[in-house]
Amino acid sequence: METQSDNPFLATISVVVPVYRGESTIARVVGELERFTKPSTTINGVGYVVSEVLLVNDSGPDNSATVINDLAGKHDWVRPVWLSRNFGQHAATLAGMSSSTSDWIVTIDEDGQHDPGQIALLLDKAVEENSSLVYAKFAGGAPHSKWRNIFSTTAKWFYTKFLSPQDGEFFSSFRLMSGEIGRSVGAYAGSGVYLDVALTWVVEKSVVCEIPPRAEYPRQTGFTFKRLLSHFLRLVLSSGTRPLRLVSIIGSLSFLFGVLYAAYV
Repeated sequence: METQSDNPFLATISVVVPVYRGESTIARVVGELERFTKPSTTINGVGYVVSEVLLVNDSGPDNSATVINDLAGKHDWVRPVWLSRNFGQHAATLAGMSSSTSDWIVTIDEDGQHDPGQIALLLDKAVEENSSLVYAKFAGGAPHSKWRNIFSTTAKWFYTKFLSPQDGEFFSSFRLMSGEIGRSVGAYAGSGVYLDVALTWVVEKSVVCEIPPRAEYPRQTGFTFKRLLSHFLRLVLSSGTRPLRLVSIIGSLSFLFGVLYAAYV
């Protein structure tokens, strides 16, 4: 399948979808993307086309693999990417980014909460701001459960305040990035790296594009508290030496407190 258009002014886009428990939703997501596989134009006049959709099978517990195979057989622009075991959302997304071939990469979730029609807004924002990385931000907040939103907000606040305050203040799984940057990060970032932290290594500053909210399709979320905690630990461990320095300071203060307490007793 050719991913470059004959029109040199038509931006090609690879859409990467990590799939863990998408048996009941991924076909609908692909169906929504289909109309953008023909040349379209953004509000600001930027021509673009979705040249490929990469469905990354993250070895989930349902029959997502069968659905992915069926979709790949039906559409020549659907490319499956197979992982040997479950590595998690960020590693699956990185695998898809590494396999992409287009000018731009867009990452979206498997559950349909991200509207493919909003990709044009992200592309316009990237051109306006001359940015290679754009995050979509739902107006009014992400359509998740209250506890998940609180956990995510707290984790991102902790990251920007204590770990890497010079980086952007907002991360989202609905992203648009230049293909060159996405493939370079996918090539050298390991499976244990937090994707958005890895992107800060090569992108000086990301920008945010506010989009209208969209209700998630009914489904059982794959994000348990254990998985969210795992995401947070990956975020901390991927943030360079600052977390190690923080742990060292806490350890030193604890030792000093212990010595003073022992002397007092």
